[in-house]
Amino acid sequence: MPSRTMASHLNSSSSLVSEVGNWVTGASFWGREGEIRSLAELLRNGAHVSITAPRRIGKTSLMREVARRLEGEFLAIHVDLQSASRPEDLVAELSVASREHRDLHRRVLDVFRGAIGSLEGLEYSELSLKIRDAATPDWQSKADRLLEEFVANTPPVVVYIDELAILVNRLLKGFDYVITPERIALVDPLMSWLRYSTIRHAHKIRFVIASS
Repeated sequence: MPSRTMASHLNSSSSLVSEVGNWVTGASFWGREGEIRSLAELLRNGAHVSITAPRRIGKTSLMREVARRLEGEFLAIHVDLQSASRPEDLVAELSVASREHRDLHRRVLDVFRGAIGSLEGLEYSELSLKIRDAATPDWQSKADRLLEEFVANTPPVVVYIDELAILVNRLLKGFDYVITPERIALVDPLMSWLRYSTIRHAHKIRFVIASS
């Protein structure tokens, strides 16, 4: 099924100009009203949602467009795990993604301030590295505290996670593509934490997870 995330603006010859590459929203996103309504309704009902489809279908664009349309009703946290290789990366990406929302980000930094001191004014990459290091001894407790700040936020938070499957695949198979009991033991806590979090914070936070 081809992607419909095509620009609606016209060029000088009055033909549609397609956009291939990054996600699109607004006037550049069209033809998915049914999916938008369905996802928005699920989020309003407090559901957690999994979106699976091949690459280039427009999963990220759908999440971004729904987040845009629900702005003010929900606060969106967008996380891309394409480069992640361990659970601490998820904690770091969730934390850094909150930078778009100043009050929430300030509370998020308080979670790590005791371990790494002042974090104000750091560039994206340096902040991410420091948070990842701070989360390494016990990433689950840091992740729990992080979600507690998300849950306490008004309006409610929706966490949009892209490419969770890539992180799971790297943990499970490594770079030699061999599944071992030790690697299974790395994946299980991550997936168990995510499942526990969706139950513990039901109707207080929403997760939308998209993977190819």
